[in-house]
Amino acid sequence: MFLKPYGLFFGPETSTANRAMMGGMVGNNSCGSNSVVYRSTREHLLEVKALLSDGSETEFRTLSTDEFHHKCKGADLEANIYKTVRSLLSNYDNQVEIRKEFPKKTVERRNTGYAVDVLLDTAPFTAGTPDFNFCKLIAGSEGTLAFITEIKLNLVPLHRKKRDCYVCILIQLNESLRANLIALKYQSWH
Repeated sequence: MFLKPYGLFFGPETSTANRAMMGGMVGNNSCGSNSVVYRSTREHLLEVKALLSDGSETEFRTLSTDEFHHKCKGADLEANIYKTVRSLLSNYDNQVEIRKEFPKKTVERRNTGYAVDVLLDTAPFTAGTPDFNFCKLIAGSEGTLAFITEIKLNLVPLHRKKRDCYVCILIQLNESLRANLIALKYQSWH
């Protein structure tokens, strides 16, 4: 309700929204009944400030390729994390294995686990893809990678007040499933 006066809300609206905490939603990569529209927390997680296992503070956010390589310089834990990820995801054999064994991209509602396949599909590892952001790995990691102290999220506009109502009379279940996919293309909730 805090965001309502600003005309905004957090898209992954879970059934437990009245008692859910953002840290838990990030750890679980929560989504909700509208995940087909708003996706999961991972897609809305922009930045995270966190404590690493050695007590050092860090900030995970979108990095250009140059910024990513700069993060790999140094001898502290954060630099070692970036170097390790660079080494693992730059390895051709690892890339092949990740693309072969991780869930298909058509499985959109994959909530928990280390999304290394999502990181692989970022610059500098895959040409023509979005910039690297460790937040993609933090979401769904169940709090095992860092202790989160601050979260920056993408917010979306509230639904418009006017609602449209569509009625489809369908005979077969498969028809109704296909009709739902067609209706989603029109985004009538905006």
